[in-house]
Parts: sequence; structure tokens; C-alpha cells
Amino acid sequence: MPAANQRPENELRAEAYLSRVSALQSELTCQLQHLRALRAHGRAASGAQDVLTPLRLRQVQRRVKQLRADLSRAQREVAWAVGRLPNPRARTLMEMRYLSCLTWDEIAQALYASPRAALRMHQRALRQVDILLAEREDCR
Repeated sequence: MPAANQRPENELRAEAYLSRVSALQSELTCQLQHLRALRAHGRAASGAQDVLTPLRLRQVQRRVKQLRADLSRAQREVAWAVGRLPNPRARTLMEMRYLSCLTWDEIAQALYASPRAALRMHQRALRQVDILLAEREDCR
């Protein structure tokens, strides 16, 4: 049995699976900021010989396009898993956490629950998501 501050490995797997949306959104935000900075630099240095900015710009544009596709795919996959949870309140919690990327305080307030109750519901939902993911893998 895991220590009090540790979670079972399967819950960590489910959480990593669900957390991809947030990670991709963060990376996309960074790349979009980088793109804006490169465009601003290109406009400021338009008279100078800057051969690297157009190349960097194309690279970042390709990365943004790929991130958008990855994010869309991850959102669909997470929505699939969350949408199959039997408890409507747990579905709402997981949507708020993994698709809307809200904080625990925001989630608890929206659910009219304590943060501790929201975390307990989250743990149960993670176990259910892990079961769903395992069943999905078994079908492949």
C-alpha cells in the first residue's frame, strides 16, 4: 500500500493522460508569444540583414500548427474519457480540471464543495478513468 502522500501508479498514469491538454496549451501559448516576438523583431529589423528571423519564423509557425493539431486530438481523447464517467458531478469536475484547466479552489467553488471533497472525488474519478483506459487498450 502506498504511503499517505503517494498515489497509486495507475492514478498517476490516468492523470498524465488527462494532463496532456494543459501541457499542450501551455506550450502553444509560449510558442505563440515567441511567434509574436519574432514578427515584431522582423518588422523592427526590416532594413537590416537578418537572415535568421524568417527561418525561425517558419520553424515556429510549423511548431504552432503541430501543437494545435496535437491539442485538438488530446482534447477529443480527454473528452472521450471524461464523458464516460458514470457520475455527472465527477464528469463536471474532470472537465473543469482537464479541459478548462481551472484551479482546485475554482472547481470546489463551482461544485459547492470543499477543496478536500473535490480532491476525493477527483481521486475516485482518476481510478475510473484508468479502468476506462485499460479497457480501451484491451480492445485494441
